[in-house]
Amino acid sequence: MVRCKSSLPSIPRHLKATSGWEVSFPFYLLGSLRLAKTVLQADCGNDGLANADIVVWRIGDSPGFALGYHRVASGSSTTMGNVHRGTFRGRAAQIYFILSAGSLLVTP
Repeated sequence: MVRCKSSLPSIPRHLKATSGWEVSFPFYLLGSLRLAKTVLQADCGNDGLANADIVVWRIGDSPGFALGYHRVASGSSTTMGNVHRGTFRGRAAQIYFILSAGSLLVTP
């Protein structure tokens, strides 16, 4: 889930991570649950850094046993390119995500 308190003046060229965390813990026999929050600032070119923080919440599962925590210190993204059609690997990853999310709902 992505939330932003106000609209951005333009499409961001870069995103700068200002804070965040991720925690993983065993959820069921063969998988682990991952929960993460990342706070980003948008670099909109000539307009400078936008005033609105972009908050990204992620929840997912991963195969195998995992237990851990880490925190975002700092980071940034590269310049965004042109939009292109998804690849076969991307489509396969989406299908895996949907199936794994469904398994969270079905598993007791």
